[in-house]
Amino acid sequence: MPLIFKKGESMTQLQGKKLLILGATAGETTLVKRAQKLGVYVIVTDYNTDYALSPAKYIADECWDISWSDIDTLEKLSRENEIDGVLAGYSEFRVENMIKLCKRLNLPCYINDEQLEITRDKIKFKDCCRKYGVPVVKEYASIDEVDEYPVIVKPTDRAGSIGISIAYNFEELEKAYQYAYDLSIEKRVIIEKYIHDADKVDFYYLAENGNLTLLTSCDTVNAQNNDGARVVQTAWLYPERHQSSYDAKVRDSIEAMIRGMKIEYGCIFFSGFIDKNQNFVFFECGYRLEGAHQYYYTQKRGPVNFLDTFIFHALCGNTHDVQHISINENMKCVTVNVFVKEGTIAKIRGIEEISKMPDCTLALLHGRVGEQCKADKAILDKICVFAFSSESVEQLKHDVDEAYNKLQIIDDQGNDMIYDKLDTNEILKWGGRHPEVEVRKLISDDVVSLDDIQKLISNAHSYNIKNGLFYATATQTIEKLRQKIGDGVCFIAEENGKLIGTATVCSKEINYWYYSGKVSLIKLVAVDSDSKHSRIGTRLIEACIRQAVENEVKVVVTDSAEENIIFKKLAKRCGFKVIDYCKYKANNFISTVYALFIDRELSPSDVEIEKHLAWKHEHIIEKE
Repeated sequence: MPLIFKKGESMTQLQGKKLLILGATAGETTLVKRAQKLGVYVIVTDYNTDYALSPAKYIADECWDISWSDIDTLEKLSRENEIDGVLAGYSEFRVENMIKLCKRLNLPCYINDEQLEITRDKIKFKDCCRKYGVPVVKEYASIDEVDEYPVIVKPTDRAGSIGISIAYNFEELEKAYQYAYDLSIEKRVIIEKYIHDADKVDFYYLAENGNLTLLTSCDTVNAQNNDGARVVQTAWLYPERHQSSYDAKVRDSIEAMIRGMKIEYGCIFFSGFIDKNQNFVFFECGYRLEGAHQYYYTQKRGPVNFLDTFIFHALCGNTHDVQHISINENMKCVTVNVFVKEGTIAKIRGIEEISKMPDCTLALLHGRVGEQCKADKAILDKICVFAFSSESVEQLKHDVDEAYNKLQIIDDQGNDMIYDKLDTNEILKWGGRHPEVEVRKLISDDVVSLDDIQKLISNAHSYNIKNGLFYATATQTIEKLRQKIGDGVCFIAEENGKLIGTATVCSKEINYWYYSGKVSLIKLVAVDSDSKHSRIGTRLIEACIRQAVENEVKVVVTDSAEENIIFKKLAKRCGFKVIDYCKYKANNFISTVYALFIDRELSPSDVEIEKHLAWKHEHIIEKE
């Protein structure tokens, strides 16, 4: 589950601290504003004296006209001004300088040299993937080894689609290789199989004191009207549609890789493809703030703004004062890059109007009037970016269409410059792969009956019963079910009026080794085994957790058979820990007890838990 700062105490630690941000582009304006909102004094730096090129300088508390690569000067000024922390903004190229400066100043830095190399160098990244069993895209050692086309050619050490192109024959491959070589800093090029019949996907993790949270995921739409020669991203669609396949096939390996890299703080994302057979391959990752500004979406969804993690760690060296909070799985987002044709920009209008639209979460201008735009496009050449969040894909399509209607980018000849608009029908197609599933509370006069719920529970547990696990709830009477549901709040999941999932949460007083007091107990969890939708169980559990949070309960507990692997993965995904074992008289198996400590200060240490579980395996207590 995502993480969010507690109100009050944690933020007071930031008041008056000085943060130096390397870079002052339009992207950094969002970082400046967020840090200022947290009470931080913000300084930005780059060599531009024309502040139109560095708009963050207009809003920062202080700005320096010093290159972010001039480490000697920055070290001197930082000491003189008693800087408390340093961040690299949104550029991958500044991260190396941030590491150097933090070392000299003995300041916290979320990333080290080794982590930077793995996440920046595409070859080293793939070597690390193989070590942990993460599948990677097929690559070729040289031009002469290429045995099938198309292939994608790129520098190993650049970002933002710089130097990347696609080759469909040997002649194009030679040109693509030279293009990538010329733009490579270290003159190293990688050639990979181009996956043209698969979906591009990204997965974003938040690390907080070594604890990993999958914040979100997305599908990517590439530009279409560029003759297929260059790869640029037109839009991101959140969340990605294949979460269940990701959970089943690669999630454990990727999270093992992140832990193996000793990632403790910050946001790390993985980019890859998923083919028609639901197989994943990955080609790069990034351990930094990402230019699509996903934090606006995660804040709307959660809310959790992962900028806070970077800011807090840079200034305090940790992010210890955070708590779990459930998310709105129905919330979706579309982020759109706007590129322009070759020419000189004479007019830009509409960004302010877009920013005022009700669903708008981001409207950021990167270009400027008078700017001369090149024909050769890269993602860093975007003129503006906007994003919308809504629970409805139809509304998102409407929002993007309206944004395009409001936006004007005109050249000095009076021509429309906007290049490769997103086909908004793609939003509907993306949302249409899985019909809407509604998660809601059961009401007293509901069309869904207790008999429907009991049939669902019985069918959902049929697999376990076939495997010798007798769940008493599978054969309980309607009266018993009514009693259990009546004790709390029942949530149901429906697809077009069909019941496909349920879970109930109620309050209970406990006095166990790990906690004494009122808890929220999640029970009667069931999902239709024939359902093709992902994360239904997760959405039901998180609805129960949100109910617990509303009731100001500090601990949530649940249990299931020790052998129930599906529920074990579900509980882990939602942030629960294995806390105890017991035996219920009505069942013929040992139950695993799970706990989620919303107030993390109440949680026993991992050492205490492991010690108790080792003892409990030998001392199972039978309960009614």
